[in-house]
Amino acid sequence: GCIIASLKIEGDKILTSNNSSNSIYIWSQNPKGEYAIESSLTMHSNPVVCMVELENGNLITSGTDKLIIVWEKNETGFYEGKETITEEYIVKKIVSLKDNKFGYTGDDGVLKIMAKNSNKSNNEETSPSEGQENKEGETNKEDNANDGNENQKEYKKICELKRHTGKINCMRELKNGYLFTGGANVNKNKDHHIIVWKPDIS
Repeated sequence: GCIIASLKIEGDKILTSNNSSNSIYIWSQNPKGEYAIESSLTMHSNPVVCMVELENGNLITSGTDKLIIVWEKNETGFYEGKETITEEYIVKKIVSLKDNKFGYTGDDGVLKIMAKNSNKSNNEETSPSEGQENKEGETNKEDNANDGNENQKEYKKICELKRHTGKINCMRELKNGYLFTGGANVNKNKDHHIIVWKPDIS
């Protein structure tokens, strides 16, 4: 058997991943009301651990292969792999944010915020100075997690949130843009904090 690692409901379809496969399975309902696998998405080389949907319908997934994949829905409603982001660790939590941004974290308690790359087409440098520190523990260090030329990427890292002392266990953005993150009570790096981030992440 296998353990369901992530599950997402999209209209009348269900997207699932498990701990024994590198695929994301899309389930649809037949006329009898039964669900069966309609198709699958395969770009990860190891099991997929989490997935979220952005406002524009793009799907963001991460796996034990240390990859984050941005899936874009085409005109037929099928997802196509748009971009791959390589990290140095397994991304275990992803949160969908306003304006098609997203955040992700591993076990180090650092939350990285990604946004659409406005420099992709014009190659103009509009980001803050490298290493410049913002208020409330934000760092605008533009050493993007992507490999290669970041101006050719769809998404780039815009900041890192570094106030947790241990692993982040959960993340949720409210309608007013405030982001809540909660620490995990595990191992030696116990973090009992809930941190509220103001909606001014650029």
